[in-house]
Amino acid sequence: MSMIVHATIKIKPGRMYEAYELLAKVVPEMEKAGWKLLGAYQGVVGQTSTLVDIWEVADANAVPALMAALAANPLMHELGPKLMELFQEEEFLQLMVKAPYSP
Repeated sequence: MSMIVHATIKIKPGRMYEAYELLAKVVPEMEKAGWKLLGAYQGVVGQTSTLVDIWEVADANAVPALMAALAANPLMHELGPKLMELFQEEEFLQLMVKAPYSP
C-alpha cells in the first residue's frame, strides 16, 4: 500500500521565486529515487510564504532511502545548501495514509 508524504516548507519572505527555481531542479532528483509528486501548493491567504508538497511513496522506508539517495547525488551537494538558505524554518515532513472516509 502506498503512503503519502506531506511536506511543509516555509520560505523566507521575498525568496519564493528562488525556491521555485531550485525546487524545479530538486523534484526530478527525488522522483529518480521513487517519490512521485502529486501536487505542490502555495498559500494565497494566510501564510503566503508556505509551500506544501504532496508526494506518493511506496512505504515508510522511502523517507530514509530518499535521504541516502540525495546525500549520494552530486547535484544535490550543489542545490541542497542553496535551498536550505531559503528556508525560514526546518522543513516538516509527515508520513500519512488515507483516512477511512477519503474517496
